[in-house]
Amino acid sequence: MLKEYTTRTTPQAGWAQNLDGFEATEEESRALNQLHATTPTNQMSQFNAQAQALLGEERFAVFQRGQDQRFAEILALAGRCQLPTNTVELLYQQRVIAEQQCAQVLSNPALSAEEKRALLLVIQSETRQQLFSVLGETAGQAYLRHNGKWLEAMDKGNQP
Repeated sequence: MLKEYTTRTTPQAGWAQNLDGFEATEEESRALNQLHATTPTNQMSQFNAQAQALLGEERFAVFQRGQDQRFAEILALAGRCQLPTNTVELLYQQRVIAEQQCAQVLSNPALSAEEKRALLLVIQSETRQQLFSVLGETAGQAYLRHNGKWLEAMDKGNQP
């Protein structure tokens, strides 16, 4: 009983219920809160492994995405622009992929600085095109204005 009370009343209690796009069941919430409260912050890989075992691979991916500020930004845009859920997921995936591509280019020692910049410009242009094809002109401009600094910085080799 004390364990349950402590789990529910600590400052961390309920954090799993407040993740963007992740709706934990009562059982999941209780287990995640307990796990979160008992796992030292320097052992997050252990926490993630246990959370994945608890939730399963698919739910764990949603759980992780719910902790990502990038997803929260896109979700906020979706609310303002009344975008469907599948569009939010698509935009998030596009950003993750673009950032991975950028990191691969930047970490490639075989490429010269000019080659890297050229490839980053291509990634930036293609990503912008994909965003606008999904969002349309108005929502695309709103996204770039409020949350597009990562994309603007991409051609300079800056990681978000």
